[in-house]
Formats: sequence, structure tokens, C-alpha cells
Amino acid sequence: MEIWYVRHGQTDWNVEGRIQGSTDIPLNQTGIEQAYQVKQQLDQESFDLVLASPLLRAYETAKIICLDKAVEIKGDERLKERNFGSYEGTLVKAMPVGDFWDLKQDLCPENGESTRMVFDRIYAFLDDLKKLYPSHKILLVAHGGIAIPLRCYMEGIPETKALRSLIIHNCEAVHYQVDPDQIVKNPFS
Repeated sequence: MEIWYVRHGQTDWNVEGRIQGSTDIPLNQTGIEQAYQVKQQLDQESFDLVLASPLLRAYETAKIICLDKAVEIKGDERLKERNFGSYEGTLVKAMPVGDFWDLKQDLCPENGESTRMVFDRIYAFLDDLKKLYPSHKILLVAHGGIAIPLRCYMEGIPETKALRSLIIHNCEAVHYQVDPDQIVKNPFS
């Protein structure tokens, strides 16, 4: 199985340094241009399956990437960004002390998702992909926070445990060859 993962293009809240989470924010003009740039990067790739977060910023990015491709884009709730609950819309620099991506702390914002909940969701999603589409070439378009458990699944947990460093840039594309028979252990199991 082959997976391409793309983070959505820039939004105004990215520029302002606001936590978006599950809040549905559209791409800004720069984000649209970034999506067209990653489209050019992936123009020579053909995909058997395209799955995108149903949040507007990711789904818009997927639609631009696939403009000339004969493939249906399917929204998948499991690819939604982490729900940061009461912190959504606040500035990242105003976050309380503590790392919301620290596996040991497993912090959960009020009315949001814990680190464990996000890892459980994405690890189960990737396990499902391996079972259902073992020989497919798949494009996933989602969010910076989803890149964290995805990269941990694909690359292993980093020694430093500094998981925030695994967030990829807007419209950055990462590529993986996946052995569908490989068993990946969830760090929370």
C-alpha cells in the first residue's frame, strides 16, 4: 500500500496563530495557492482512493489537488482535526502550561479530545486502510494535528517525545510505502 498525506492549505487562523481544531475555517488566498502548488507536485500521481477530512480547509485542498483526476473524494470523519474544545479560537501562545501532544500527560481540553483519543482514532483508521486497501495508492488530506499520530504510526515514536515537531507545514506532502501485514502498536495500548 502506498499513502500520500497532505496537510490542508493556509487559513487566516493559521496566520493569526489560532487553534482551529474542529472549527470549520476555509482556506485563505495563500492556502488556495498552496493547494495548487501541491496539485502540481502530485499531478503525475494517480490515486485509487482519496480520503479527506470533511472540514472545509482540508476538503477544499483535496478538491484542488484532484481537479484533473478521475477519482472521487470521500470525506472521512476520522480525519477531522483534534477537537481542542474550549481552546478553539484562542492563540496558541495563550495555551496553558503543558503539552497537549505529550503521550505521558495525555491532556484533554475541556469538551475536547485527549491525546489518547486522537491516537486511538488515527491508529484504528490506518489499520482499517491496511485491511481494506492493501494494494491501493491512497491520498489522505487532513490536518497538522492528524499528521502527529500518522507519522508516529509510520515512522515510530520519536526518542525526544517532542510530538509537536511532527506537525507538517501547510500543503506539505509526505509519502509512505506501507506493508499491510506489519502490525503497529498503539503507544496507548
